[in-house]
Amino acid sequence: MITAVTVIVIAIPEGLPLAVTISFAFSVMKMKKENNWVRKLASSETMGGADQICTDKTGTLTKNQMTVREFYSMEQVFNDRPANFKSLHTATLLGEGVLYNCSARIERTPDGKTVPAGNVTEQGLLRFLMDLQVPCMEILKDKNDHILHLIPFNSSRKRAATCIRHPTNPRLIRAFCKGAPEIVFTYVNKMFDRNGQVVFIDEAKKAEIMKKIVAETFAVKAYRTLLIAYADYTEEEYLRLK
Repeated sequence: MITAVTVIVIAIPEGLPLAVTISFAFSVMKMKKENNWVRKLASSETMGGADQICTDKTGTLTKNQMTVREFYSMEQVFNDRPANFKSLHTATLLGEGVLYNCSARIERTPDGKTVPAGNVTEQGLLRFLMDLQVPCMEILKDKNDHILHLIPFNSSRKRAATCIRHPTNPRLIRAFCKGAPEIVFTYVNKMFDRNGQVVFIDEAKKAEIMKKIVAETFAVKAYRTLLIAYADYTEEEYLRLK
């Protein structure tokens, strides 16, 4: 009789899923008391056996909004929204480097307000430029008419690039690149100095910027860092590169 009942229970285990679900539910509540919030019931089995949990800044609970806090240009670190931004020699290039090489967009809400939409990181960049009174909507509205080639961002390349017809010289092609500093820096050999002059930089200067600015100034504060670069080509050079 016992063997027969056992066979029936094993062959038709209707009560097993319910029992497992109830067990997981009790586990989730117990873990909640320990300030360990489990979103999926089945995860409690794994998390319950963990001694240490390692997360990076993308594993924290946030508002899913990003904001530009500081930026480095012309050998200076600027905090928040500098009042003299439009007077910077690199202001126009920075704005174009964001707006032309960007998958995010600006939308109007039912109450008439303009808000960024799309990629969260790029939303933060657009919000930064909008706060500085850069005419973002005008540039974004017509940007597709200027774009010649587009390479979207992905996790393997860690950068995005866009080629446009030069804003003031139609015989030139301007390429913008945006991405992880350690990746984009491999393609960079010039920078703007404190006086706004273009100067050559060597590997030692790149290493100094990566250490003192990217690592010790930005990354230590858990900032997500991006490097924006550009290059101008003649049509012949562009066709060879393409």
